[in-house]
Amino acid sequence: MKLLIDGIVPILDEQTQVAHGSDKRLISDVYLKHKQSPFLLMPHARVRHETFFIRHYAEDVLYHATGSFTSKNDGTIPKDLTTTMMASTSEMLLDIVLAGDRSLSGGGIEGGIETRRSSTTSPGKRKKTAGNKRTVAGDFAKSMQALTAELGRSQCSYIRCVKPNAQMKAGVYDAQYVVTQLRCLGLLQTCEVLKVGLPTRLTYEVLRGQLEGVLPQSIVQTYSRRPNKEITLAALRIFQVPRDA
Repeated sequence: MKLLIDGIVPILDEQTQVAHGSDKRLISDVYLKHKQSPFLLMPHARVRHETFFIRHYAEDVLYHATGSFTSKNDGTIPKDLTTTMMASTSEMLLDIVLAGDRSLSGGGIEGGIETRRSSTTSPGKRKKTAGNKRTVAGDFAKSMQALTAELGRSQCSYIRCVKPNAQMKAGVYDAQYVVTQLRCLGLLQTCEVLKVGLPTRLTYEVLRGQLEGVLPQSIVQTYSRRPNKEITLAALRIFQVPRDA
């Protein structure tokens, strides 16, 4: 959420809102406001006027802002299209336009569809919203804030989907391919955090109960009289999980 509050997204939103906003000013503001950030890397001086480097979780990404960032961030519906849609007899199209207007104004519309029709043709009313036009970045920020609020009210369970092989074939297990996915998902780092002693940990007894449902019966029978920890280690060896993973 820090990115939405004082990161690059609000700068992009601002440049889309102002009358003479541009990608050149966007890049200038990014370097001006975040030059001390460890996540903003400096590209070569020759291309710095049109690019910026961001250090993301997975890798560093070079962004080229050459006449497309601010224009593509404009989320307003063209006036001609709005007028045409409002003249339609389709309730679905009317609902789409009204939903967009409510998202922009933050409230309902008195007088229903007729009020919305008049607002699309009234210069005075259009001027009032010119400085607050809808943007893709603004919608993204609102949706992320709503998602964060919803997650704060919920008890979440996360499901990680891992492919056993790149060929999508049944009965084929590619250990290296699986480990690579686990690393990218951050699950190995999660295991490291759990290993240092944080309280959310499964016992070997619980793990044994889960493993006995997926391991071959020959393995289950072999370890039936052995400690719970040993069958867990055996499962890691079977699935070729490196000891230092």
